[in-house]
Amino acid sequence: MIFSRMSFMVAAIASVLASGTVGAVEPVAYINGASNHMVGSTADLNGGNFPGKSTITLAITSPKGVTHSDLVVADADGKVSASVALDEAGAYKVKANDSLGKTLASTIVVVRPAQR
Repeated sequence: MIFSRMSFMVAAIASVLASGTVGAVEPVAYINGASNHMVGSTADLNGGNFPGKSTITLAITSPKGVTHSDLVVADADGKVSASVALDEAGAYKVKANDSLGKTLASTIVVVRPAQR
């Protein structure tokens, strides 16, 4: 009885391994931009591992809490890029959302006051 259960378990595990489903993990989407900008500059955002040809909403929240959205379309490889004008000192929060509003990736861009 124990031997037949063990054989069944070994066969089931071998079947799953042969199907290639174990360890098949979707790559995690990312969005990033260099920090340490100065007020008045522009941050270039780049991301990847989004669904190819999908529309991504970049929700950008300024240091004062005002959010505006930009739509970008991922290329066939799932890469996106955008530029953000930085007109306030502080931390800008960027979220990359899918068409259902689910956040797929996020980052923070830090902006220094303009030098005098």
